[in-house]
Amino acid sequence: MAALDPCHGEAAALSTAAPALGLAELQDLLARCYGMRAEVKPLASERDQNCAVRCADGKRYVLKIANPSEPGPLVDFQIAAIEHIARVAPRLPTPRVVRTLDGRLSDRVRLADGTPTTVRLLTYLDGVQIKETPRTAAQRAAMGRALAELDLALHGFTHPASSHDLLWNVSAAHRLGAQLDSLATGPRRSLATSFMTRFTDHVLPRLSSLRAQVIHNDYHLYNVLV
Repeated sequence: MAALDPCHGEAAALSTAAPALGLAELQDLLARCYGMRAEVKPLASERDQNCAVRCADGKRYVLKIANPSEPGPLVDFQIAAIEHIARVAPRLPTPRVVRTLDGRLSDRVRLADGTPTTVRLLTYLDGVQIKETPRTAAQRAAMGRALAELDLALHGFTHPASSHDLLWNVSAAHRLGAQLDSLATGPRRSLATSFMTRFTDHVLPRLSSLRAQVIHNDYHLYNVLV
């Protein structure tokens, strides 16, 4: 497996347009890969093409067509993490990967321009974004417990792509030091400079000696359902 260029895939996936398969193409893909005849509706997405799928029997799924610039190993990593959670903590309310007709966890398809990408199908989790609900202390405690249980479930999970870098990797915050000059002189720049100095002098030298594992690091009001 070729080494992943740090941050290159992340930057490319954020700047490359999401796939835009038409309704007929999506329905054909579902029938061909999963044997499903279903209603398909678009869902909002940051980088992939996501669609809500509703079958005649009422079962619902999420179809994901990966951004073609997303490295294949990263998509495999995401799928493997979901599979791992399903095995070690099946009671956690996380989506499940639906296998293709021939038993695979994902399939490869070609977009209209011939670019290959990955398609996968997940079970649908019903609910509303937690940002739409009143915030309470009990809710915050429940969110904390859920995140702790999720990260405990990921303990011991490894994958060849688990060490890939992220644009928002806080353990590499020092890489942003060169951008401090882009901030206007004032309190905000002083605060950022103070943080960067503290991170570089006191945190960075100790990072390599700390325990580390795969975690869910994008847990916020837009990414949690209730």
